[in-house]
Amino acid sequence: MSSPLHALLVAEDFAGMKTQATALAERAAMVGHWRPVPPRPAGIWGWRLPGRGLLGRWGLGKAQRQWLDGLAAQQAALPPHQRWRCILAVGGRGGAMGLWVGKRLGLPVVAVQDPRRQRWRYRLIVACRHDGLPPSQAKAAGLGGGGAPRAAVTVVRTALHAVTPAKLRQAAQQGPWPARLAALKGGRRLLGVLLGGPNGRYRFGGAEGGALAAKLAQFMKRHDVACMVTWSRRTDKAALAALRAHLEPLGACFAGPPGGPGVQESQPGSQSAAHQQAPTPGANPYMAMLALCDALAVTVDSVSMISEAVATTRPVSLLALPGRSRRMERFHAMLARQGRVQPLLAQPYDFAPAQPLDDGALAATALLRALGAPPTSFPVPSHLLKAEHHG
Repeated sequence: MSSPLHALLVAEDFAGMKTQATALAERAAMVGHWRPVPPRPAGIWGWRLPGRGLLGRWGLGKAQRQWLDGLAAQQAALPPHQRWRCILAVGGRGGAMGLWVGKRLGLPVVAVQDPRRQRWRYRLIVACRHDGLPPSQAKAAGLGGGGAPRAAVTVVRTALHAVTPAKLRQAAQQGPWPARLAALKGGRRLLGVLLGGPNGRYRFGGAEGGALAAKLAQFMKRHDVACMVTWSRRTDKAALAALRAHLEPLGACFAGPPGGPGVQESQPGSQSAAHQQAPTPGANPYMAMLALCDALAVTVDSVSMISEAVATTRPVSLLALPGRSRRMERFHAMLARQGRVQPLLAQPYDFAPAQPLDDGALAATALLRALGAPPTSFPVPSHLLKAEHHG
């Protein structure tokens, strides 16, 4: 049996970016090695792309040059079969630094998300459709400028993620949460609520949390469903407190990842029977919720959580927040056209299982093809590859 390919994963040290890089490597059956890029350097040289002649490596700050030297030393010290075969670079800054590493080590660079600058330098670009680089516009987007070789482009509908049917089956059977969620349901359907947080486009504080709680309470009463709420590290304390104040009296259960907004899990003795079976302290209910809830509701700010939700068979609703983002609105509109999301307060609400929306296999196949490697066990129809891949 041949050894798996190894890849260097670079991006800013954000959970969502790391998830996309590691998910692509995992889907392609590659071994990923995560190396977050150093902070943005100050001054005129910050994030200059690799150049020729006098610029050389001086397009970087001191910390960036040291980081680059360290990677070169690590690569040289690895056994031949464990050396990195490519670089998976996420986002604009990750892409810029990925090009520097690729130039230094002589490795092909794959961009996850549209890097927007000097696209022709990449071996492959895996871009979300809502990034504004659909297949019909790939050639007009500056690829192959100046007669340089054109990068291959694969367009996916959602963010890359690690939610697979196998992992959902595992989450539905293992750990403390299946029993607790079954007790919470008590023979009813279960709504899972996934909370993001405020960002540069959307507001999500105490007032917004109260407004969301009113809608969720209406849904719970209308359909006689139980409710499980989880948060992310971006969730605002005041927003979460407002949601708890409105929904816990209705029996909703709250739990989330360690290091979140600092609100304790719902405790035994509240109205929910599920609280009689407390899970391991700090256990994250997220994957079990994706696997076992009968419907999911996700705040509109988080591409990652929405992408993971629609990769399941559960019906999904988007929870609106004040604010606006044309990029996010394109994403939400695409999901609606695909029939993958529905209004939370739709009459009637369709609880029927849905077709999962997940292009991870497409991205993994494109990656392996760009590297000249054999395909993995994730088959992709040839007509889909022809429609979405541009070389």
